Amino acid sequence: MGEIIEEFLAKRTKAKAEKDEVASESLKVLMNSIFYGIFANPNCRWFSMPMAGAITTFPQELGHIVAKEMERFCREELKLKNAVVFYRDTDSFMVYLGIKNYDKAKGLQIVIRDHINSFLDKYIKDNFCRDNHMFLDAKRVYLKFVMPKLRKQDVDTEIGIKKKYCGYHIENGKDKIDFVGMEVIHTDWTNLAKEFQNELYLRILKGQPYEKYVKDFIHNLRQGKFDDKLVYRKNMTKNHLEYVKTTPPHIKSVRKLLECGGTLNSNLVEYVMTVDGPEPVGYVKHAIDYNHYIEKQLVPIMEQIFTLIGKSVEEFILSSKQKILTSY
Repeated sequence: MGEIIEEFLAKRTKAKAEKDEVASESLKVLMNSIFYGIFANPNCRWFSMPMAGAITTFPQELGHIVAKEMERFCREELKLKNAVVFYRDTDSFMVYLGIKNYDKAKGLQIVIRDHINSFLDKYIKDNFCRDNHMFLDAKRVYLKFVMPKLRKQDVDTEIGIKKKYCGYHIENGKDKIDFVGMEVIHTDWTNLAKEFQNELYLRILKGQPYEKYVKDFIHNLRQGKFDDKLVYRKNMTKNHLEYVKTTPPHIKSVRKLLECGGTLNSNLVEYVMTVDGPEPVGYVKHAIDYNHYIEKQLVPIMEQIFTLIGKSVEEFILSSKQKILTSY
């Protein structure tokens, strides 16, 4: 089995070097299935829950050890007294260095990477008498970083919400924002929300004015200037007739489509929200419900970032004659 993993590792390294993300991700899934997928499957002849449990707990334990060494190295050897690992996942670490020099930080990430890789080689050899096949890559240095908190999270913690963050950096002289686990990358959010989130976060993280942008964006939405960005896209996982207890918006849209004599060409349903509820694209009979898009698409995005900078959503979307549901 070790030889098979080494073969896949070599192929994945080649795929990553060639920036073939599809091949890289496919090989990663295959390697995971060879280990956990085999031992955790009751139908497999090698089924063993203790072994499956060890596969998941070992990376967690090792991650804790690596994080401690990373902080020790930064604080004691690099003299970065405020350095802290503020986020870690199964296979990733994020370190706050406590410095403002971007070029220096980019150099230090290489130094930290090389040290941890040497540390892993020695740790695995000393404790398990095996050659190490794990290594860290220095991926990105962020100028600004945002990690939204859970709404019910009351206790401060150094470890943020897993797989939900965004970071601002400069790539080839251009401003870039990496979004992970947020609305801008979700397929069931509209293009309206994605465009709004990307521009709003970029302006705030760069320290640029954003108030007028938000108010103008909402005004233009109400004026119908973004009607081509309001489409929801949702896959049907079963026949629309099987939805009995609940009827999600995309299913309501499908039934209206069929009532109008339309046909379903795929499982992907496209619809917009009107004052009469969801209606299928191409068969919209009622006015667009712009308040819905403000409340369900824009407000959640604003709340996440405004909470962190001490701003109120209401001042941007309320007038003396209007109220949204979240204001009650």
